Amino acid sequence: MRQGAYCRSANVAWDAFRERHEQQVQREQAETTLLKVISVFNSVEAICAPRRLGDLDEQRLLHYKDSMIRANSINTAVSYLAHLRAALNAAVEWGMLPRLPKIPKIKRGKGVKLMRGRAVTPVEFRAMLEATPAVVSEASAATWQFLLRGLWLSGLRLQEACLLHWDGYRGHTIDMDGKRPMFIIRGELEKGRQDRRLPMAPEFVALLATVPLEARSGPVFRPQAKRRGGPTPSLHRIGEVIAKIGEQAKVVVDADPRTGEPTKFASAHDLRRAFGYRWAPRVMPAILQKLMRHASIQTTMQYYVNIEADDVANALWAATSNTFSNSCDFEAAIEEATDS
Repeated sequence: MRQGAYCRSANVAWDAFRERHEQQVQREQAETTLLKVISVFNSVEAICAPRRLGDLDEQRLLHYKDSMIRANSINTAVSYLAHLRAALNAAVEWGMLPRLPKIPKIKRGKGVKLMRGRAVTPVEFRAMLEATPAVVSEASAATWQFLLRGLWLSGLRLQEACLLHWDGYRGHTIDMDGKRPMFIIRGELEKGRQDRRLPMAPEFVALLATVPLEARSGPVFRPQAKRRGGPTPSLHRIGEVIAKIGEQAKVVVDADPRTGEPTKFASAHDLRRAFGYRWAPRVMPAILQKLMRHASIQTTMQYYVNIEADDVANALWAATSNTFSNSCDFEAAIEEATDS
């Protein structure tokens, strides 16, 4: 008590703290932020299993960081730790913790940051569609395949797709009345708190056109529970199912560089990456930024790194082909390079 380390509320139940924090986020921030906080708390419970708020000491937080890095991209791990830090800061302000525990930092490498995961290829995407019935049952497979096609053709984030509606004011909506169909992004559901009208890819418009007019109301995507008549899956559950489909299809998007063992199978975000890589060679960065709904152009430019590398490689081989009749004559190329 003399050192100021004692806190009468230090043994507050984790569930009580979680409920209070989620209620505050729901009142003051966008719905997408609330969904992210819920995902963070779910991951904390799965990895650390805290019964009391005080259980999240430095040792458990270090274990949480290491587990997140092994199972997710660096960007995801950094984002989750930032949300957890904000939550624990709130606990300190409310007197539930005497002080903020030391939250481990994640050091990023310099230069180009390679993302965990990669763009799914068209062949792999077809394999995911074919694997869907084995994961969700034949009865509901069509609803999940429509969601997969929507993510593949729109570049939407999973939570954006789940919030997309044909009409009304519940979530993001589709504007089909103008010359070109548009997304209407509701500010209440985003961090920026600003309504936006953004373009959609023609290929996604073609997918929407397959939906009968009488069915164009309510949510655009309605993946059904495995059991007929069951509750609509949560956002977190939908993400898990898509990852299981990727695993069932054996679409490995990341592996241990030492052992070659798969560390990540295709997820919803890898379908979004595929959209970005397909459109990057076709449009300028500023247009791709709009299509991907990136807040920063720097995020968009990651999609052009591979394209630039391919362009350089093509130029090198084109220059070599002037000398060699067979551009794949590696032995001749090595001999010339050695002689020069």
